[in-house]
Amino acid sequence: MSLHLIEVPVKINEIHKWAVSRGLYKREVDESRALHHLLNEIFGPRSLQPFRLKVPPKRNSGNLYAYSNNSAETLLNTAQIAIKPNESRIFMLDDLRSIPRSFENWNSGQEIGFDVRVRPTIRLSSEITANGRVFPKGVELDAFQAALLRNDKSKSREEVYLEWLKIRISPFGILNERLTKMRKYQRLKVYRNDQRIDGPDVVFHGTATIHDIGIFTNYLGRGIGRHCAYGYGMLLLYPPQKLHKN
Repeated sequence: MSLHLIEVPVKINEIHKWAVSRGLYKREVDESRALHHLLNEIFGPRSLQPFRLKVPPKRNSGNLYAYSNNSAETLLNTAQIAIKPNESRIFMLDDLRSIPRSFENWNSGQEIGFDVRVRPTIRLSSEITANGRVFPKGVELDAFQAALLRNDKSKSREEVYLEWLKIRISPFGILNERLTKMRKYQRLKVYRNDQRIDGPDVVFHGTATIHDIGIFTNYLGRGIGRHCAYGYGMLLLYPPQKLHKN
């Protein structure tokens, strides 16, 4: 399988204008939802997935990163056929770049550093009744909220989310919990099927050891956790983290 890391600059205010023009604006603009629709329309369904939007504080422009089976040249050829004038103001396609990622880049037992944005939620395997409310089997809940509903108060929010991450990395690697930290946490409302859903939005910086290169490459191309089509789950790779001595 060929895999390419894609990078393209984007203008945030133009995403908002496009979302309003397409009727995707509700109480606020869900940028990840807008990008989900934009990327599919311009580059083809799931051509840039998973993806991650990174915007510096107080800036109106940032970079979109994504994994794709197509190179920058192929994606540009597709975009030139499909892109509309108002969409061309969002992406700076002249600066779209790609770099190949292949099996040869990694070895079994190799440590990798990563930066990943996730939405640590779970689907209930059985019904829970708590505080006069019934949470039916199959409902999606914040993993920490689910722990509290089960009266499991032995772990902090970060510990619960770290366990959630460990499980999702386990098919291809071993998470180094000492070198993995929750760098950002917020509650974020997103729109799915025109419903406004509240949930956790978390960024982890960490280190893992690869034990299966094939499965690892597969997860790079599909992302980890839920909502990978909406800007979550993309593993941005870095050198392994280091313990800082105080």
